[in-house]
Amino acid sequence: MLKSLVNAPIDIEEKMDGVAQVFDMVLQESMDYGSDKNTLKHINQFQKRNKSTMNDLYQQIESEMKKMNMAQQLQFSVSILRKPYIKSFMDIVPKVEKKINRKIRQISMFGKFLKFLNPF
Repeated sequence: MLKSLVNAPIDIEEKMDGVAQVFDMVLQESMDYGSDKNTLKHINQFQKRNKSTMNDLYQQIESEMKKMNMAQQLQFSVSILRKPYIKSFMDIVPKVEKKINRKIRQISMFGKFLKFLNPF
């Protein structure tokens, strides 16, 4: 799914939607593991397998964000924060963070994309 987002002729909001859906899926899957070690391993393996694709998506979104003025960036962030998957993130992220004893933003792939939600 991620590779198809890179080449898809869609706007950055739709690309962020796709990335968020994948992140949510990975976090949900990671919670299925019994140990914190395996949970973190699952997240790290996903990150390693998809590093190039994620970097491409990040660069595309970052490039489009740079074209926006501050008001447009804020509007973009607000539109993302209103998406249904944000509620899912609000539920799963604290659980994953507690389980792995680390903040999600400390995991580079997640941290990069979380920056788009706060343009300041």
